[in-house]
Amino acid sequence: MAFVVRKGEWLHTSSTALVGSHSKREEPPKANSSINTGGECCSHTLSGEMAEHWVPRVWIVGSSDICMLQADLCHKNLCLPCFITWDGEGGRLWEHLLPTLRSLKATGPEPEILVVHLGGSSLCLEGRNRLDILREIKADLTRVFEMFPRTRVLFSDILPRLKWRGQTGRTAYGIERSRRWLNGAVSGFLSDRNMRCIWHGNIGLTHLIKDGVHLGPEGNQLFLNNLREALQVELKHQRPF
Repeated sequence: MAFVVRKGEWLHTSSTALVGSHSKREEPPKANSSINTGGECCSHTLSGEMAEHWVPRVWIVGSSDICMLQADLCHKNLCLPCFITWDGEGGRLWEHLLPTLRSLKATGPEPEILVVHLGGSSLCLEGRNRLDILREIKADLTRVFEMFPRTRVLFSDILPRLKWRGQTGRTAYGIERSRRWLNGAVSGFLSDRNMRCIWHGNIGLTHLIKDGVHLGPEGNQLFLNNLREALQVELKHQRPF
């Protein structure tokens, strides 16, 4: 199985594709083919008893990695019994999380599960070190808990890169160490609050395309599998608010 549960990991979904509010866009490369959602998509996934009663809502918020997935999926709900709202935007920074969530909150009910895949584009910005970023992430996630007190919040680990926004050195060795450290620190923070992270340990530098930033077809498939399998686990424990 591609999904590995580390101490402090979990997830959730809802259905529609929304555009983020960040005015400065970084356009991700377009994928060559649609992504396999895994298994057979049945037309009755959200019909029958489930549709007549309660269906869990999931928001997946992120940057270009999420943007590329939502553009190429053949089934927006991943063939899962839930409604998924995909909100990905190229170049989105961690500091855009709260404004994005406020915009989503204004459109309808809060989700049972919120997946956050952000932080990679903020990891190497000038004037901040990894401790500064960790403090910001903790403060913002605490605010998210207050905004959505009944929602399960899942942090999707920052993925590896060869090139980082704001990188000044010739190699990214130090940034990679910071990435691993930050993922572990956020996992511990969420674990203390009975929340979880989604680990992407099966995705490496060989899964990147030539730009050294974005995932190629195989990497996108692994990324999707990790999200989907984590959601499958989480949805088993979901009950109406």
